[in-house]
Amino acid sequence: MSFEAMAMVVTVEDISPINKLVLILLSNYADENSKCFPSYDKIAKLANCSRRTAVRSINTLNKLGLVSIERRKLSNNDNQSNIYTINRPSVRMSPPSVKDSTTPSDSVTPPSDTMSPNTITLNNQLVNTYTDGFESWWRVFPAERRTNKKGAFIKWKSLKLESKADDLVADVLLRIEESKKWKDGFIVGAKRYLEEERWNDVLDKDVKAVDKESFEYMNMVAMGVIDEKKSEVDYVPERNYS
Repeated sequence: MSFEAMAMVVTVEDISPINKLVLILLSNYADENSKCFPSYDKIAKLANCSRRTAVRSINTLNKLGLVSIERRKLSNNDNQSNIYTINRPSVRMSPPSVKDSTTPSDSVTPPSDTMSPNTITLNNQLVNTYTDGFESWWRVFPAERRTNKKGAFIKWKSLKLESKADDLVADVLLRIEESKKWKDGFIVGAKRYLEEERWNDVLDKDVKAVDKESFEYMNMVAMGVIDEKKSEVDYVPERNYS
């Protein structure tokens, strides 16, 4: 445990209880360089929360600048636990604000030729620059599938997803790390992800990413999801009756 890291984080204010708990847990694992690398499962278990909540919490701490994340992969391209660095808080930290400056008006304003590049229209009404939550989600979505940003943002606004931004960011990060389809390149476009509300899809875990000593793996074996042992079929040669 790094006493320096722990001393830095215990005074942090204005963050949610679960984020404070996760921050303290990371500090408890930190070495003399304020670095640690516990898995999401370990963090979730110690914080008594779901894995998705742990991912979302770490992402929030990263956005606040309290924690830096270094993502790692093994030589065979399998995922390895991230390295987290506990950063020294500058002053009193405040949670990320949800900016949604779009205010519907009674009058419809047509788009002008002088409209700024990041300003788009929704139902012929002006919409300001992309919101913070949308930008956070857009940045983590796989680059090769980040197409039609304007269309994706219009769908984001129509579904009122700004308040769910952290959940969607956590879902994308989880699928990047654990979804077999996503690892194999079968990823829908960003706009379609929103249109079809793909964050509600059941996560198709890559079997290689499952810890074979975990209860989850044992349960998957028991349920027949994973064939731990291939059944042996005796070969009986055909008899020649001629």
